[in-house]
Amino acid sequence: MRKRKQFLTILAILLSIFALCTAVIAFNEEDVVTQPAKASILYLDQPISLSKTPLYVTGRLFLPLEELITEMGGTVTQQEDQIFQITWQDATFIIDGKYDKQLSQPIYFEDETAYLSLFDISELLHLHVLFDAPAEKVYLYHSTEEEP
Repeated sequence: MRKRKQFLTILAILLSIFALCTAVIAFNEEDVVTQPAKASILYLDQPISLSKTPLYVTGRLFLPLEELITEMGGTVTQQEDQIFQITWQDATFIIDGKYDKQLSQPIYFEDETAYLSLFDISELLHLHVLFDAPAEKVYLYHSTEEEP
């Protein structure tokens, strides 16, 4: 019985590692499926003007990193090839474009523009996201911590 538990534990760990590696490899392939997203982005109910079109990358909404953060009042500095420093409000983040443990998805590059997933943006900046699918709008709001 003990050997069976050990075997199942090792099998579960190996399958988890395989799934993670497969996801990272699949995302880095050159044939990643992208398509333009017809989404208007609003921050605190104010439209954000983006010259680059938001994209669906492997089914997830990605937004142009520098334009979005700048429009929301922050700054983005590219430190190295795929390493970015984001300053927003009182916080500074360093993210690595290839694979960063803070990110659920690697940064996607198209025409030298860095795109970050909406999920990762909301996690890093502590934002709530609301979708209005019929109107093709995405609303971003500050998250509020509830009192204990």
